Amino acid sequence: REFLVQLHRMSKMGSMPLPIERYIVNFCAEIPAPPPGSFEVQTTILDSSIKFWSPPFNQPITWVSLPFSHLFECLDVENIITVWHCLALERQVLLTSTQLSLLTECCEIFLSLLFPMRWSHAYIPVLPHFLIPMLSAPMPYLCGIDKGSLADCLYDLSQECVVVDLDCNLVTLGPQTDPLPALPPYLAGMLRSKLDENVGLVFREARSLTKNDDYSDRGIHLPPHTKMMSDAMWESRLCLFDEAFNLTFTPDMARKNLLNGNDDSLVSF
Repeated sequence: REFLVQLHRMSKMGSMPLPIERYIVNFCAEIPAPPPGSFEVQTTILDSSIKFWSPPFNQPITWVSLPFSHLFECLDVENIITVWHCLALERQVLLTSTQLSLLTECCEIFLSLLFPMRWSHAYIPVLPHFLIPMLSAPMPYLCGIDKGSLADCLYDLSQECVVVDLDCNLVTLGPQTDPLPALPPYLAGMLRSKLDENVGLVFREARSLTKNDDYSDRGIHLPPHTKMMSDAMWESRLCLFDEAFNLTFTPDMARKNLLNGNDDSLVSF
């Protein structure tokens, strides 16, 4: 982004001794990629220095002090890849859950999974009720909303928005969401294989399922008693997330709070 900004400035200043395409080719194809580790590559354009670095092999993503297991308990591997794909393409993504603590955690974890890219668009992990109209804005965003307010935002929700239900392991593309371009088959297969190998059982263990249980299509292929036990186990687990943070109050339990634009604390009776 910084390179494009400076390249645009240079073109406006009329101080380009070479065609603009030559600068782009140099930046994209000729500047060497840094090897994994502590080395970095630096290039200069106008008065801006741009640095590149690659994390070591044992630190493939940026470290955040959050429990990644919570995200993998809520969503299976396929849905996590889908949401990551949407964010990488700068789409509109709305997370929803009955547990407010999950919204912030999962939003932060998704952003860390974008590393080394950075999310530079609207980002509101817990969207206040009075800001619901912004969901119709024609721009990329990553927001989270309490599930109790989801019905209120359907009128304002963009037709391109991707809704992610953390409680139900459900990702719903909007009616006008552009199809996601296919990931490179070899890399996509390797990514799924590594995720299944390392964290694939996290989702199942949260629902007391074994590796051989077929949970595709939200578990409709499971035997009835197994499906009932799985749903009950996840519901009992789900309700504990906010309790762990003592979140006894949520913005939608009452409208008498400044966050929702309805502060009645100064009203005299």
